[in-house]
Amino acid sequence: MEISNGSKKPMLRWQSLLNMTLARYLVIQAIKNHKIKSTNSSHQLNIDGLCQLLVRVSNLLIDCPQIVRLNIHPLLACDEEFTLLDVAMELCPIVGDSKTRLVIRPYPNELEEIISLKNGIECQLRPILLEDEHLLKDFITQVTKKDLYYRYFSEISKFSNMIQIDYDREMAFIAIKKIPRLLAWLVW
Repeated sequence: MEISNGSKKPMLRWQSLLNMTLARYLVIQAIKNHKIKSTNSSHQLNIDGLCQLLVRVSNLLIDCPQIVRLNIHPLLACDEEFTLLDVAMELCPIVGDSKTRLVIRPYPNELEEIISLKNGIECQLRPILLEDEHLLKDFITQVTKKDLYYRYFSEISKFSNMIQIDYDREMAFIAIKKIPRLLAWLVW
């Protein structure tokens, strides 16, 4: 696996934060296209583990903007273990704001906080994630059609537009009790 922009310059405007959903899609596509090869039929590929590894590599690229090129070849997978036999990395100093090189701004952890409501209930207020779709669906089913119309000027049938957020251009916040239940949803 090589991650590069094809030049000696830092990778600009193409990187995005990989989540488990996208990582799973990439792994399944690689299996279908025979990019991932099995050498031993007695060991099954740990797709979840490979997805977690891809997410960690993505986070490394986000956290270390000096990485211009990363080449991992080969990557061996056996049950729960992953071995990177040969890794080459090229570094280059970054000038200016390192976040501007990203196509999609990473999830803004700094906006998460615990708040207390007027009735004393503590909840977490944070930007919405793709993984929150089921919480949003549950919340919408508890809201009356009249209330939905007053809030959103229509009925809500597509949830994908509400959870696929580019954190640089728009924001949607959710408030969650300690037991995962959506209390509120704000679009900004």
